[in-house]
Amino acid sequence: MQQTAQKQEAVFNLDDILDSATVSKTTKDKSKVPVITVDDKVKELVTEVRRLKAELDSAESMFKLREKELLDLVIPERERLCLNMGYVSSVKVPSVDNLSVRISWKDQYTKIGLETVPMIEGIIKDKFQQFFTTDMTITVKNNSQSALNELIQAIGPARFREFFEVQKIIKPSPRYTTEFFTAFNEEERQQLSLVVHQYKPAISTK
Repeated sequence: MQQTAQKQEAVFNLDDILDSATVSKTTKDKSKVPVITVDDKVKELVTEVRRLKAELDSAESMFKLREKELLDLVIPERERLCLNMGYVSSVKVPSVDNLSVRISWKDQYTKIGLETVPMIEGIIKDKFQQFFTTDMTITVKNNSQSALNELIQAIGPARFREFFEVQKIIKPSPRYTTEFFTAFNEEERQQLSLVVHQYKPAISTK
C-alpha cells in the first residue's frame, strides 16, 4: 500500500512540475526582449521604419495578387505559343507605356514521390522512361558532432541505415519541360499537372 501511494504521489508531483514549467517558460519568453532607452531622434527613425515596413508589406501583398492575375492571363497565351511555334522558356508582355515585363519558366519542379509512378504511367503509358528519371535525397538522421566525426572517418554498409534515411523521388527530364506541349495531348497535360508541379515563373522588369 505504501509503494502504491508513493507512485501515485510521484505521478501527481510530475504533473505539477510540468504545469509549473510551462507557466514559467511563458513568463520568461515575455521578458526575453528588453526595451532599450533611446532619444527622440531614434524614436522618430523607428516610427519611419515602421511606416515603411507597413507600406512594403502592403505593396508585397498587392504585388502577389496582381502577379497571380497576370499569370492567369498570360499562361494560356504562352501555352498556345508553345503548341504553335515550339517551346519557349520566356515571354515578354508589353505595358501601356511601351515597356514590358519578362516572365520566365525554369526546368524545375517540386518533389514528386515515388508513389505517384503508377499514376503517371497510367497517364502517359510507355513514355514514362523518356520523360522521367529516378532521383533521391539522403538526410543525416544523427547530426551530433561525435556521429558526424565518425561518419567522416568511414562507415561500413551495415551501419548506413543508422546514419541516413533515403527518400526516393522521380524527376522530370529536360525533355519533359521542352516537349510538354507537343508530346502530350491536352487531357494528358491536365492530368500530369495535378501531380507534376513546375515552379512558379519569375517576373522581371529588366
